Amino acid sequence: MPKIFEAYHIQAKGTPSPTSEWGHPDVAILLTCLSFYYQGLDLSQFRQAFQQLLKLDEPSVEYDKWITDSLPDSFRDHNAINLEDHLQICDVHLHLRLVPLVFFFFFFFFSFF
Repeated sequence: MPKIFEAYHIQAKGTPSPTSEWGHPDVAILLTCLSFYYQGLDLSQFRQAFQQLLKLDEPSVEYDKWITDSLPDSFRDHNAINLEDHLQICDVHLHLRLVPLVFFFFFFFFSFF
């Protein structure tokens, strides 16, 4: 049986060296997206996304995409949401934090570009 030589950077048996750690930007982006997909945005990220939404020329068009069936009628208009009201933002966050379009909006403005 011929010997096979493989290039592993190890310091001791079963201990890889710091230079042997593997990382690829595409994998990091994918894992970040999956993390947001399963956990959603936290409250501060949601608040940041909502503040950016209000800076758009037509925020109602984007907000209409975020609306789900579980969202109470009182929150279906973006003008009805007060960013200064912590309880209201927490309630809206609870309903919208797992909506993919919300975290894609967050990614677009704050993460990868």
